Amino acid sequence: MPETGIRAVFAASMARERKALGLSQRALAEKAGLSNAAVCGAESGKTGPNLETAALIAAALGKELPVLLAREEEASA
Repeated sequence: MPETGIRAVFAASMARERKALGLSQRALAEKAGLSNAAVCGAESGKTGPNLETAALIAAALGKELPVLLAREEEASA
């Protein structure tokens, strides 16, 4: 059963949106003005980004932060 905590939801949403845009983790980090380690950690779910970092990632992906925090079934409803 996949993890359903907010960190896992954000990580999965982030990965899905990044891949849909054809961005590497490094390219996303540059676009967001973050370190590659911050982006990799957030996407792997190993480290939860703080609110500012999550907002920067969402903006770089062209999404509102609540979209990346919604579970997939909520986002597609």
